[in-house]
Amino acid sequence: MSQSYASAGIPLDPVPQDYTPTFTNFTIGDGSIDVARYTGKPGGLVTVEIVVTLGASSSMGTDPQFSLPLTAARVDFAKSGICLLQDSGSAFFPGRVRLISTTFAQLQALLASGTHLSLAQITSTAPFTWTNPDLFEAQITYEAA
Repeated sequence: MSQSYASAGIPLDPVPQDYTPTFTNFTIGDGSIDVARYTGKPGGLVTVEIVVTLGASSSMGTDPQFSLPLTAARVDFAKSGICLLQDSGSAFFPGRVRLISTTFAQLQALLASGTHLSLAQITSTAPFTWTNPDLFEAQITYEAA
C-alpha cells in the first residue's frame, strides 16, 4: 500500500515517477530527455534524476537550469547534487547541481584552478563547446514543501 505526504503528494514507496522538466538557458530543440524522474523518500525528501542528450538544433546557454517536479521547502545551498557533462563520449566533466529557487535547479561545472576546485558557469563553450550528441546527467535530493 502506498501512502503519501499530504502537503507534497510524495509517494512513500520508492517507485520512480516520470515528469517533464522545463529548461531555462537551454533549448532542447531536437535533443532528447532520456530520463526525467523523481522518487519520494521518507522524511519528505525528493531525489530527482535527469539525463538529456543534445541534438543538432539544441542550444546550451549560460547557467542552464531545469524545473523541479515538486516545490522545495526552501532554497538551501548546502543541498546540492551532482552532474556529469559529457563531450560526445570523448571527455567527461564533473559538476554540481544547486537549488536556485524553490522550483528550479542550476547546473554548474567544477573548475580545477591551482590546488582547489571551484564552481564555474556552464556556457555554450564551457567546459567544452556543446554539440550533438553531447549530454548532461543531473541528480539532486531536496526536501519538498
